[in-house]
Amino acid sequence: MTTETREPLWRVGEAAAFLGYKKGTVYKKVRAGEVPVRRIGGGLRFDPAELAAIGRNEAPVPRPRAAATPVVVEAAPLPVKAAAKRPPKQSRKPRVDRYAHLLRTG
Repeated sequence: MTTETREPLWRVGEAAAFLGYKKGTVYKKVRAGEVPVRRIGGGLRFDPAELAAIGRNEAPVPRPRAAATPVVVEAAPLPVKAAAKRPPKQSRKPRVDRYAHLLRTG
């Protein structure tokens, strides 16, 4: 039985330093499918051997993830709602002048 000893997988910062990119560039290249990556527990991990092969242009270019086929659904037109009619405004009570008693003469 042979046991393989492999280097531990690298995190984004280590892969970025090796490739000479910033972390954000590595994330963009992962999304574009240009850098091979393993997703472990919600994090990204990189195999140093695969990154070295990319640096030497020996590795085949990883194929991008298959794009989802758009689904076209023809829907019936939505019904037009009638404009909500407000009830007519009720007339306000006549305003009571609180100071009318002061203006009375007599």
